Amino acid sequence: DYGLNVMFAHEASRNGINDGAAKQELETANAIVAHIKAASGLMAVYGENAVGGFLQDEVKKYNTITQNKDVSGFAALVNSYDSSADYWLVKQDGSITGTANDPRMYREVYDGNGKLVKELIPGSNETGSQAASLVDLLGEERILNRLNLSKDTMYNANNFSDEALKEIAGMSDEEIRIAKAEGAALNISEVERKRLLGETLLAQNGYAWDSGAKTWTGGGMSIAEVAFADNVAIIKEGDSYKPFTINAAIYRDADGYKHYTFDEKNKAWKRNDAYKNNTEVIVYHKDLITGETNKYQFQGPLNFIDNLDGSNKNIGGENQKYTDKEKGTVQGATVAAGRMEIRLDQSAAFGEVLMFANFTDVKGDKFGANGMREGEQNDPRTLYHATKNGNSDSCLVSYDMDGISGAEYFRRNMDFLKNKFNLYKGYSIQAGLSELKR
Repeated sequence: DYGLNVMFAHEASRNGINDGAAKQELETANAIVAHIKAASGLMAVYGENAVGGFLQDEVKKYNTITQNKDVSGFAALVNSYDSSADYWLVKQDGSITGTANDPRMYREVYDGNGKLVKELIPGSNETGSQAASLVDLLGEERILNRLNLSKDTMYNANNFSDEALKEIAGMSDEEIRIAKAEGAALNISEVERKRLLGETLLAQNGYAWDSGAKTWTGGGMSIAEVAFADNVAIIKEGDSYKPFTINAAIYRDADGYKHYTFDEKNKAWKRNDAYKNNTEVIVYHKDLITGETNKYQFQGPLNFIDNLDGSNKNIGGENQKYTDKEKGTVQGATVAAGRMEIRLDQSAAFGEVLMFANFTDVKGDKFGANGMREGEQNDPRTLYHATKNGNSDSCLVSYDMDGISGAEYFRRNMDFLKNKFNLYKGYSIQAGLSELKR
């Protein structure tokens, strides 16, 4: 692939080190000249159509610049590339895209306003060119599997063009001829191997350098090795990046609304604690490399029915009386069955909590990505937190039972999510709430 040869030439001229803005710019300029000369050589031997139209235009621009000794023209050409955008952003849909102007690995997370932003993956480090860093992100073994190659065959000289071997391995024509005749493995450095692997995978997935975006674009390559249906999370453990998903199934007793109803005869709210323990939460974690799935069920009793009407100022709450044909007269702020998302958050009243977003309550109000009612700026959010007696103003709550406090049940559940399932702030768990007759 002639276009791949040119990409090899470009990568071979980068030193694999982020050594400051000035040196990065010089490195980029050298790489541009290298890949344009490689394209020019291919065109001279095989004709203009040996490379794509973009490269043909670059060669023509470069020839004009050198003939006219146009310093400003060359500066403009260099500036169309990026001297620092050498790493990757893993999005919540699992796709891998180039990210400009910062030489580290990033992931997508939600900020406090419910907006997707990029966040540095803790532990990520500088590992050279964008193509080489792809090997750090995916791992050599996974890349070889994607390319249907083995370590024994990957670096055979016959797998690469003469031009690539000259530019990356620094081999002469005679050395190349002998190596290919003997089917010899290349004796190249780790950095050169990473460049070869990264560039080959990029080319296979249709990525190309975008001078406007100043990064490699295209292809929609996924971080996952298995099928998945939820938002993608990624962490770094040791030298390896670990992608995974977390989702949750919430089951609430369809009779749970009997826990707190309005008595029309006596014109008063009635609490029936026989229905207070009305909810189960099961969380699933899926490894996106191996496909292994593990689950965890929340410990302790859980209430997910609004049972505060605002009459007791000491415990708060708001009266949101709502009448439903099947449920009767209940507190309308109770979260309705359906899809929702759950994220780690911080509460002034409760400290670290889980926050619910993108859901509807039983009276039909919609709550957005920031957890607030649509159109509201300072709306209280629906959380998962601990209580003593199961009091809830729409929140999912752990409470005291069998000599164990709600705070202890809450701690156990939160610790498992964070320490075993690696839940981090900004990741959005996709969840579904179903109502079932017990």
